[in-house]
Amino acid sequence: MTRFFATLQQLEHFIRALRWQNHSTFICPHCSSCDQWFSHGFQYKPLSIDSQTIAGKRLICSNRHGHSGCGHTFRLYLSTRIPHLHYGCAQFFSFILALFFNNTDLPCTVEQAYQLATGANNPRHAWRWLAKLRSQLPLFRSLFFDRPAVVANNTFTASTDGTEHTDNPHSLLKVSVAQLSQQLHCDTNTHNLCTVFQHQTQNRFV
Repeated sequence: MTRFFATLQQLEHFIRALRWQNHSTFICPHCSSCDQWFSHGFQYKPLSIDSQTIAGKRLICSNRHGHSGCGHTFRLYLSTRIPHLHYGCAQFFSFILALFFNNTDLPCTVEQAYQLATGANNPRHAWRWLAKLRSQLPLFRSLFFDRPAVVANNTFTASTDGTEHTDNPHSLLKVSVAQLSQQLHCDTNTHNLCTVFQHQTQNRFV
């Protein structure tokens, strides 16, 4: 099911098409209807106390004015936004680059990488971000690698060929992220891996 769109124009075009076409593949998960979708307004992410940005739009499986849907809503996102995360793909990818691919002699700690990515004074969510990324590792590996999914934990690491060892807590994540970018043909010098992943796979990055 399509959930992520590269631009707002593509998202709105998709919603308009739902009104005039029978999208049998876009089925309501609650009532299985596919022809009762209507736009239900924008969804926003706050940037500061007095500003916000568009994160996507809502659909409603309408049960109003004679329609036979169930009334549940469904969210569609811009691929630059990560569902249920305050910050977007730009900040999360900066976190990954700072933590795993920092070219300086002194590698960043998890807290430092979070603060560099977000500009936050308090890094209290840094380890939560790392946990979110680690929890997605089985999905990354099962989607793209010709091998069984591996449950990540702090005891795993990986060599450059992807084999696991037990001496470094982040090596498996680093190698998996690097392999993921290769599988997606994502040049991380010019493209955001989180955005590309969401747009190509229609799965949230974390």
